[in-house]
Amino acid sequence: MNSKINQGFSLIELMIVVSIIGVIAAVAFPSYVDSTRKTNRSDAYTSLSRSAALQEREYTENNAYTNVIADIGGATSDEGFYTIAADISACTVSCYSLSATPIAGGTQAEDETCWTITLDHTGRKTSKTKAGASNPTGTCW
Repeated sequence: MNSKINQGFSLIELMIVVSIIGVIAAVAFPSYVDSTRKTNRSDAYTSLSRSAALQEREYTENNAYTNVIADIGGATSDEGFYTIAADISACTVSCYSLSATPIAGGTQAEDETCWTITLDHTGRKTSKTKAGASNPTGTCW
């Protein structure tokens, strides 16, 4: 009786498995990175909303909005992905505009479609691409 003993995987079988894993990783990784960027945008939303509430409090107490970002929560978002800025010079009446921009070298720095996320005194939510063009799709908010 001649019985064949299984010695393991052949090199071809191993190469097929490695190539299948490579293809799956090549498809899944960009999707994962995009999903992570979208999730990290919530840091900008919460920080802008908090700063807007503090701007309204500032207006109630001092009858004016402020450009001093330290008075309304600080220049860095809660999770540290964005830099928050305030601007009150955009109009002649009392108004403000708050913007969140990714911190250079951070994980959101590669988010080219939603580079600047903005919230103003009317509650209007806008965004711009990394190139500075307006993003009318509404995908950032």
